[in-house]
This record gives sequence, C-alpha cells and structure tokens, in this order.
Amino acid sequence: MKQFKLTKYVIPLLLGLFLLTACVPSYFDTDDFDSPAPDGSDEPDPQEENGAVSTYPFAPGMDRFTDMSVTVRDASGTTHDIELYSAVTNPKRQFPAVEEYFKNTAVAMFDMNGTVTVEITYPAGVDSAVVRPARAGIEHTVKNGNKVIFEITEWGQYTVEFNGDSETDALMIFANPVSVIPENARVITGRHDGDLTVGENQTVYLAPGSVVFGQVIMHDNSKLTGRGIITKSNPPRRSSS
Repeated sequence: MKQFKLTKYVIPLLLGLFLLTACVPSYFDTDDFDSPAPDGSDEPDPQEENGAVSTYPFAPGMDRFTDMSVTVRDASGTTHDIELYSAVTNPKRQFPAVEEYFKNTAVAMFDMNGTVTVEITYPAGVDSAVVRPARAGIEHTVKNGNKVIFEITEWGQYTVEFNGDSETDALMIFANPVSVIPENARVITGRHDGDLTVGENQTVYLAPGSVVFGQVIMHDNSKLTGRGIITKSNPPRRSSS
C-alpha cells in the first residue's frame, strides 16, 4: 500500500492550488493561472443565489494580517467582512532564504457565485493599484486615497498590488466556488495538531476555518478536499494552566 505525504506547505485547499510558505517561491504569477474548474465536491449549489458570498471562520492558531481590511458585497447589497491571514513569503525568491528576505503578505479567502464587489481599505494610502491576472481585464477604482474597489465575476486567484510594489504591498485573493461536502466524507473542523492520515478509499474534507498543524499522509485512492489549511509551521500552543 503506497503512502504519500504533504508537508512543508501552508495549503488552503482551494481546488488543489497551493499557497506556498517562505520555504519555496511564494508569490505566484497569477497571469499563469486559470480560474479553477470545480471537481465533483465543489459544484455550486444550483439553488445558490447569483452573486452570493460565503465567508470562512478564521482558523485557530493562524496569524492575522491587520495592515489592511477587505469586504465583499453580494448581489443583495450585504457586505461581508473577510478576515485576512498573514502568510510569510519570500517574494524575491532568494535562496538560501534568510529572515531579511521574508515578508508578511495578506491572504483573503471566500466562496462566491456570480458577480461580487471587493473593497480593500489600505490605511497606508493608495496612489495606484493593479489587479492581476491582467488578462482578466478587471477595472478598479481608487477612492479616498486609501480604498480599491472592483468586481469579480468568476472564481479564480487574484492579486492586488498597491503603489507599484508587488513585493511588500500586495493582497492575494482566493475566490472559490461554493464548497459542497462530498458524500461519506470524514469532516475535519477546527484545529488538528499532528499528522492527519487519509486512509485507503477515504475522502477527507477540511471544513472552512479548519487547520492541520502537521503533515498529511495519503493512501491509495484517497482524496483530500475542502477549504481548510495545512501548515508545517507548528506554532507553540498556549498552556491551559
């Protein structure tokens, strides 16, 4: 029986796209990525309202990014606050990596269906902005010198760069199709410390807001899906005493 291990990555399970930590090149060039094609576990609910937004609970033990804020407005006009993760990245892809190469980058994740409006508030000030991938042709508005507003019409991975600086002033957005739990899946919620084994012929679904601090061991004909995070960083746990 074969085993496969997933480790050393911070992985939002967004249709198989990996958000890599500082141990590897972390800024993906979004012009090289297509919008994700949902698999059977991520087919949108046909009853889901066009222009709907689903937010995730914040995964326990993960770091927050607080230097900007993001909201997403759905078709009904309801505004949803998106809690941002702080991902340690090596944007210049310099190796061997040393601490001075590392940067904290904001990451936003949510599910959507149809057209939604993203509003980013960046208190440091916005003189200019770029929304990538460029081929998506997303037009944006800079408002009040500290906001960037634009619409997303389809699932995908996007980056927003502020003031011409893609290395330090940037936001990664993972806009995903509405997630559906596969039938007979083992569901992981909250925080999981240590290795996670996905048994032979087993499907494991990492629920939104879940996080695995460890590696994932995959067996034959096993499947891992969902909206959770996998990280090998193992931050210290606070004592209960």
